[in-house]
Amino acid sequence: MKLIGQGSSASVYQDLTTGMVYKIHTSRSGYLEERNTLEKIINLNMKSPIEIYGFNDEQNSIIMEFCGDNLENHIISDKIKDLETRIYLVNQVFGFYRELKKNRVVHGDFKAKNMVINKYNVIKLIDFDMSYVAEANEAIDEDDDHKKCEYVILQLMFGLPYKRTYPQYKKLIAQLKHEYPAIYFTLREIK
Repeated sequence: MKLIGQGSSASVYQDLTTGMVYKIHTSRSGYLEERNTLEKIINLNMKSPIEIYGFNDEQNSIIMEFCGDNLENHIISDKIKDLETRIYLVNQVFGFYRELKKNRVVHGDFKAKNMVINKYNVIKLIDFDMSYVAEANEAIDEDDDHKKCEYVILQLMFGLPYKRTYPQYKKLIAQLKHEYPAIYFTLREIK
């Protein structure tokens, strides 16, 4: 294994034999909770989360696939130019949200910064340290994740940075309804 990159809480390695690239995320706190949640999510066979290869309990590390840059950076740097690609990405985000809801997973931090995108425009959902899988009889508040899903859709369709005021947000929802009614009504339907 060869170290090819390092950040504050993760290192990226390449296996010199296979060429595969791995990200090893080291948790400073909350490792056991995140591990337990990820194991439950793995057992649900959800389509959208990042591939998890294993855990290293001694180092509080999660070994996962490496995908590339986060979606927010792609949006801000205007790398997603054409409408067809934006709609393709929006449909993936809808798919993530539906999978989370169907499996009673509350992500807790559903945003473009917690989605990574590869060179084929495939998005993967990451950062499950605030997530939990609700029990069948447990009441859950999905409004927070739904509002964040709405905002990711607005970011994708209008190329916006994350922070917006409430009046700006409402104006963008109205613009989405006017310019892209199918996307707007899908947002309403998945709530």
